[in-house]
Amino acid sequence: MGDRGRREPTLGKRGPFADQERGGRDRGFSDGLLHFRMLVPVKKAGCVIGKGGDFIQMTKSKTGAKVGVDKPIGNSEERLVHVQGLDEPNKAVAGITEAVMSTAERIIGDDSPDGLKLPHKATLRMLLFKYQIGAVMGKKGATINEIRNKSGATVKLTTPHGGAPIVPSAENDDELITVSG
Repeated sequence: MGDRGRREPTLGKRGPFADQERGGRDRGFSDGLLHFRMLVPVKKAGCVIGKGGDFIQMTKSKTGAKVGVDKPIGNSEERLVHVQGLDEPNKAVAGITEAVMSTAERIIGDDSPDGLKLPHKATLRMLLFKYQIGAVMGKKGATINEIRNKSGATVKLTTPHGGAPIVPSAENDDELITVSG
């Protein structure tokens, strides 16, 4: 996916969505295509993939969105999960929204014989392309404050320093958003 060539994605040579990449990196904004990137602990990546890839396949058939999981970089304790699909503003709930929510539930939930159990409190970490930060922040921080006030969640943005990526799977200019609640 990235320009550094350090990732070994599970779906294709150049990334889970290489067929839609532009300029070596999918920025997620042309033709209504949205691209979300979430971090998942290495030990929970299998839950996101599903047995034999069944969660990925089920998500694609149900929502039309693609889900892919990069291989870990070095001894990183996290893998990068990609969820990509079309923005569907005329639908009450877009397929991409369903895909992101069900993928996030698999990341934060606990798999048990009785099914997926969601914890009372959880933390989700996502990488944002630099151009996405303005939409999250809003004018004078209005959007991020509204998210905090309405959800009761703690939302923290972390920016990279010194030109180094914020986490091993990030690009140099990616920012990290951590949502806890």
